[in-house]
Amino acid sequence: MIYEKALDEITKDDLDALVREGVREDQRLDYKRELPGRKDSDKKEFAQDLCSFANASGGLMIFGVTEFRDSDGKPTGLPESIDGLPDNPDEVTLHLEQRSRDGLTPRIPGLQVRHIEGFPNGAVFLVKVPRSWAGPHLVDRESRFYTRAGAGKHPLDVNQLRAAFALSESVPDRIRSFRNERLGRILAGETPVPIHKNRPLTVIHVVPLEGMSLSAPRVDYTASLEPWEGNWPVQRHNFDGILQASGRNPQQPANYRQVFRNGSVEDVFRDERYGDAEGPAATLPSFAYSVIRTSAAALEGMKSAGVSCPAYVLVSVLRARGLTLIQTAIGGMKDEKAFLTHPPAPIVESDLIFSEVVVKAYPSDLGHSDVRGSETSRILRPVINMFAQSFGLPSSEHRFGRDGSWA
Repeated sequence: MIYEKALDEITKDDLDALVREGVREDQRLDYKRELPGRKDSDKKEFAQDLCSFANASGGLMIFGVTEFRDSDGKPTGLPESIDGLPDNPDEVTLHLEQRSRDGLTPRIPGLQVRHIEGFPNGAVFLVKVPRSWAGPHLVDRESRFYTRAGAGKHPLDVNQLRAAFALSESVPDRIRSFRNERLGRILAGETPVPIHKNRPLTVIHVVPLEGMSLSAPRVDYTASLEPWEGNWPVQRHNFDGILQASGRNPQQPANYRQVFRNGSVEDVFRDERYGDAEGPAATLPSFAYSVIRTSAAALEGMKSAGVSCPAYVLVSVLRARGLTLIQTAIGGMKDEKAFLTHPPAPIVESDLIFSEVVVKAYPSDLGHSDVRGSETSRILRPVINMFAQSFGLPSSEHRFGRDGSWA
């Protein structure tokens, strides 16, 4: 369905297909002939629409669509034509973005607005509302909570409201439980391919909120290998979803990526700089590069498969005890000064379980090969700092540029 596609991947042909195939409005799709008006009643109705999508399963609002009407003149939910609107596209897009931030408490994270031109009267405007991780949301003007059922919206009753609050609180806990269960299996050697034993391993879990929400539709995001394809020697389906691994030999230790059916991704790898015969060691640039690049690749695959943000990124380093940090020339005098002032000490913890990071919307620069200056590096900055602090360094702040990205 069109609302399962990433907003920047929706094309004019996708919109034309709605009329051609007679796609009716439903719980996640809403057609609008006109843009929201400036009256208080119009502002309130727009806020109700946004609220109902965010408190339900998310969805897509399309402005510039004429619906068929029945004999009584009531809209049927079937698109008759997509005509577009004559308003200035850039001004309307900005107006919708601003209007989407007003009238709701709390604001909806990850909401996106876009326009597509080429229709008879002008551009069509799209507002994509994610299933919210920060809900339930209420409409300020009337202090009411709304949800969506079928093609309509209605206020939440007491029982639904209680369940919505409980669901919002429980989703992060389920994500953390998923991570803990997976780390336990990795340490126990219960992995889809053999991994490096008795060596430090970096584990990255990228978990979409919609995949952990009990109210979200059950979608198998691994039905096709195509969105997840990469430069892996081994790529195949398995019981959990899709397995990608670096070693062809079944007995050879490998790095791997497991893509789960709900869109979650697990990357397990041993950085080649993690030590030699003299003991395990790491460099800060190597760790940062691997974590940023791997997380960005997982997010790119999720986006291509139609998985919605927000998502959690959870980074761990297993078997970390005794891991030392070695100096590199990268960083110049600031790097040398940090090492001289605060000589790094070996890690004493058995495992490093870093705090989770929330990605509210997909970074705009996914797919770039260079992690320097990337939006993903800005998101993961707290993790890189915590890794440096694990060795007794004050932080890795000197390695970030003024814009907050990895330099």
